[in-house]
Amino acid sequence: MINEIRQKVADERFEFSKHAVDQSILRQIRVQEVREAIANGQVIESYPNDKYGASCLISGLTQTQRVIHIHCSYSSRPLLKIITVYEPDPRDGMMTLQTGEAAMMNNEPETLVEKHVTYTLQLNGQLFVIENVPARVNEETGEQFFSPSTVEHLQQIILTGQEPDRVAEVPVYNYAA
Repeated sequence: MINEIRQKVADERFEFSKHAVDQSILRQIRVQEVREAIANGQVIESYPNDKYGASCLISGLTQTQRVIHIHCSYSSRPLLKIITVYEPDPRDGMMTLQTGEAAMMNNEPETLVEKHVTYTLQLNGQLFVIENVPARVNEETGEQFFSPSTVEHLQQIILTGQEPDRVAEVPVYNYAA
């Protein structure tokens, strides 16, 4: 299975869920690091009967010896889906998926439509809004998937402090009030 996953990544036949994009930015895990970790990584857990679709957890090293975990779909899909990425806590002996980071995929064939979406992320108390981002969208669930080049561009915009095209004022409410 790992060889087929490596081949999909090498052939650029993979995409990131919105959750994986968010986590890659929040945890500063570059797309290249994901590629590197998969290229030399091993499947450490397999979830063939996951209710959201068969998936696995890969652990691998980047060129800088950073341990990265990648939760992804099996390679049987036309495009490999990266569900989430993270650095495992070395104090956690099992180093399994962190709570709340389950797969967001469905066993049934999905219909994805090419669209331009508005990507949002809150980082260090700042809200980033990026308009007209190309994505494949599951019209039934609203789930969004992004190509590796799109993820790299989003990371660049947010992490380099690029000057925004415009600034918008938005109301903020306190739910508890």
